[in-house]
This record gives sequence, structure tokens and C-alpha cells, in this order.
Amino acid sequence: MENNQIIEADDSIVIEDQEGNETTHTVDAVIEMNGKNYVLYSAGDILSIKEIVYENEEQLLTDVPEEQVEELFNAYEKALEEES
Repeated sequence: MENNQIIEADDSIVIEDQEGNETTHTVDAVIEMNGKNYVLYSAGDILSIKEIVYENEEQLLTDVPEEQVEELFNAYEKALEEES
């Protein structure tokens, strides 16, 4: 099944933590790597990354294994440099 990408750069997303607290973040980029989609988002000066997964036609954000985080941030920085 092909998934339509709904989250895009410059969107705002609301993330709810385990205690039910919601925070709004700005989407900085959506990266496709190795057949998976990732969203880089920020709130203030903090940049975070999650994998976009699809479950029952709904987009969910899941944690990225630590060993992949640096690789994804490097790809994002490289893309920014190429745009300049």
C-alpha cells in the first residue's frame, strides 16, 4: 500500500507525551531514507526527529534508534548546504 505524505515542511504538529501534555512543534523537514520517512521538528532551539509510520491509515510518530539519529541529522545538514 502506498502512503500519501501528509506531514510537510513548515507544518505545525502537536505531540502528546505519556502524561497527556500537548506541545506544538514546527516541521523543519521530512526526509526519506532507506524506504522510510522521518520528520525533523523543532520547538524553540531544540531539533528532534521521529519516524513516520502508518497504522490503520493514520500517521504516527515513533522513536528513531540512536544509531540512526546522527545519520539523519547529517543528511538534513547536507541538504541545507546544497540549498545554499
